[in-house]
Amino acid sequence: MLPRTWDPTKHAGQDPTGAVLVPLDSGDEGWLFVQNMLRQTCEAANLVRLQRVQWPKLWGEFTRYRDDYLGGKSNERLLFHGTGTRSATELSAHPHGLDPGFSSGGFYGLGIYLAQEASYPLGGGYAHRVAGSGGTRLQLLLVRANLGTQQDLGQRIDSSTRAMKMPDARSDGGRFHSVRAGPHRPFLSGTVESSLDASVIHVVYESRQLYPQYVLEIEFDLAPEVAATTSAAAEAPPYNVGSSAAIDSRAGSSSSMPSAAPASPLSKRARHYASPDASAAAAIPIAPAGQLEALVAALVREGPPAEKTNVVVALSQLLSQADGAAREAIVAAGGIEALVALVRDGSPDGKAAAAGALHNLSFNNDGSKASIAAAGGIRELVALVRDGSSDGKAAAAAALRNLSSNHAWTSALIAAAGGIEALVALVRDGSPDSKMPAAGVLRNMSINLVALVRDSSLEGKAAAARALCNLSANYGAGSASIAAAGGIEALVELARDGSPDSTAAAAGVLCNLSYNNDGRSTSIVAAGGVEVLVALTCNGSSDSKAAAARALNILGFNHEERKALITAAGGIEALVALARDGSPDGKAAAAKALRNLANNHDGRQESIVVAGGIEMLVAVVRDSDCSPEGRSAAARALCNLSTNDGRKALIVAAGGREALVALARDGGSREFKEAVASALRLLNAARVNPNS
Repeated sequence: MLPRTWDPTKHAGQDPTGAVLVPLDSGDEGWLFVQNMLRQTCEAANLVRLQRVQWPKLWGEFTRYRDDYLGGKSNERLLFHGTGTRSATELSAHPHGLDPGFSSGGFYGLGIYLAQEASYPLGGGYAHRVAGSGGTRLQLLLVRANLGTQQDLGQRIDSSTRAMKMPDARSDGGRFHSVRAGPHRPFLSGTVESSLDASVIHVVYESRQLYPQYVLEIEFDLAPEVAATTSAAAEAPPYNVGSSAAIDSRAGSSSSMPSAAPASPLSKRARHYASPDASAAAAIPIAPAGQLEALVAALVREGPPAEKTNVVVALSQLLSQADGAAREAIVAAGGIEALVALVRDGSPDGKAAAAGALHNLSFNNDGSKASIAAAGGIRELVALVRDGSSDGKAAAAAALRNLSSNHAWTSALIAAAGGIEALVALVRDGSPDSKMPAAGVLRNMSINLVALVRDSSLEGKAAAARALCNLSANYGAGSASIAAAGGIEALVELARDGSPDSTAAAAGVLCNLSYNNDGRSTSIVAAGGVEVLVALTCNGSSDSKAAAARALNILGFNHEERKALITAAGGIEALVALARDGSPDGKAAAAKALRNLANNHDGRQESIVVAGGIEMLVAVVRDSDCSPEGRSAAARALCNLSTNDGRKALIVAAGGREALVALARDGGSREFKEAVASALRLLNAARVNPNS
């Protein structure tokens, strides 16, 4: 199946299986996502062109390898790759795309070298320099890679690693699927604290593990002396670059260190000279009577933040009546970057005024939204929501409401910046002017994050699910918005098919959604949630098992029909196994769910006994690594099982009485003591031989 985001009309009149490069505009979600990835380590990087690679034949090979060969262990990542002297667009002429057969070797042999950080290929000179740009425009690939099970070589480099043609064999007889190493600096092994271009690298040895998803073209905001250095270097002969259509394949090899490498746009010197007002000369003169032009020029000029407050207040007033051309002029002149800087560094009044201007700029304008996010505006607005004055918080929340409207990736960025906690606090404790926009942001985020859970990369789905878990735990109205947006079905699907990180988060959201809400609990059941959660309790990661058990406990609480469904799906056996083999959190969650299932139901009580539950619950009572709540829940479960003399005898025979007496000596909360005392009373009243 081809990705939903592809445009099938772009293949009209061409080979339907061949590669097509589709330009994206700055308002596209993909553009914002890629720009954000760049800015993580390349603060001065500007994404000036982005093309999506639509290549049905290569996509089919990639997904077949992922689904048929790697199964559920694809370890899929988006990583950066430089193509050296060859243009990244030339890949469309090569039948295998990124072909390791072109590699001439490196630290880890004949493979395709990929970096987690964009600063690595940019700082090392591996990025392709676009012809005719004077060396100021660089080209990279953002590659989707199925890394599978990785051989982690750390910073080891020796003759055997340089000779690699495939990863080594695993101890179980299979092979690793790729190599993970570093962090390394370009050309050199290891890293140092001051190195800006170090990165963990990944090396892949089969082309079917890779799909080149985006072609990026990047420019930097550089002062003239740095730009001149970069331009001069571009005219010099290329240094130590390979002939691969895929990579400067000697990247990372200390033997390829040039005697005089040209200055990297990502070097520390370039960052220090990065010019925040480099684009000010591009301001467009506009009406009324030159006022807006003059205000924008004053805004982007160097000067203390305190002097800019009145400028921004006047600019905001004009913006409230300005047309689209006026807004574009502000963006072109570097106004957004200047406003974001004022949100960060201005006086309380200046911060509030700058946030108000960003609110006006972002209204119904996807291009401005992308520019604000790319300039770090979301992070600064979230900080203002958290720590600003009353007016500043209200203005920042209003700006974030605009930014999050119908824009999924901005919602993910707000969550990543700690926005959920700050906005929930503002809804609870803020002024009347700030509560409404803050609630609007949270509502928008609920809808947008559900969209990411439904249709995004593996990393995007996991991040969105974690944000929804946080949102649903801290904001009651958020749960209703999540359900209304179709989140329950999407989360059940993610809990079934997602990565370990995303399944744990999805189960956590389902737990929060079902809490004290019969309607949402019924919807979870209807979407197949019980069966998925039971399967996750059996086969998930440690965190996923614990989260799934917590969700089953909440779903079944005081609801006989759902308890019966959990039992029929094998839930009792799964929970007993988790009580035996799980993490401390998993054991505690399993004990709580078993306590609930054992309450007032002889049939389920017998099923717990048959599954070995008595021995496991006694073990949890004894387990000092388990939380007091978990041990108390295990004691309550034993209490619920002690409704006939036969089961009491089994508990005594398993050492339950001694375990409970020891637990009573440990003290604890009132509820803790009551649970232990209740279990001991029932056991002491048993007509059994304590030595049996």
